[in-house]
Amino acid sequence: MDFQKLLQKKEAYLRIKDTLPEITVKSYEKAFELANTHHSTAIEGNTLTLLETKVVIEEGLSVGGKKLRELYEVINHHKAYQFIKSCISKGIELDETIIKEIRAMLMENIMIGGIYRNVGVYYDDMALKKNVNAIELAAWTHQLMTHGFLPITIKKESRLEYFDALEAYAVNGVIQPFAEMIAALEEEQLDIYFGMLV
Repeated sequence: MDFQKLLQKKEAYLRIKDTLPEITVKSYEKAFELANTHHSTAIEGNTLTLLETKVVIEEGLSVGGKKLRELYEVINHHKAYQFIKSCISKGIELDETIIKEIRAMLMENIMIGGIYRNVGVYYDDMALKKNVNAIELAAWTHQLMTHGFLPITIKKESRLEYFDALEAYAVNGVIQPFAEMIAALEEEQLDIYFGMLV
């Protein structure tokens, strides 16, 4: 992936984004948020289909035969995503307090969230590295939108590729597979928005 070309494409998007048809953008964003919630929770084992996710989020209806936990996972994910978008639009930095709030939202009615674990966890040193390009940093710290990129979705069908990319960094300190994956998804999103100009 040519990261410099991707950054140029992002800058081109930022220049034209206000000229895109508002109704088209809103319709796409609504569909994206639904798919994002579905795929993000499915990667973690949630069994709701895309249609069932839509029914739960948009109509507030329960789905028979599904665990209550699964219903709350999609509701909470959707709510947390809206909160993140709100924080970004207001220029609120993603700090410890915000991260704990997001975690609490994700765990609402499932388990206690927004508190520290009492066991050892892996420390993410990516933000401390100086020789990392913008897409690598944004991808690894899951802050694409904060850095002016479009939100992306890792589809449930890409679950193994996603976990392999994370493992490549965790085991060998190699960020390239994950950055390549995120960059390709970002380019797909940018191309969708450029397609709205036609």
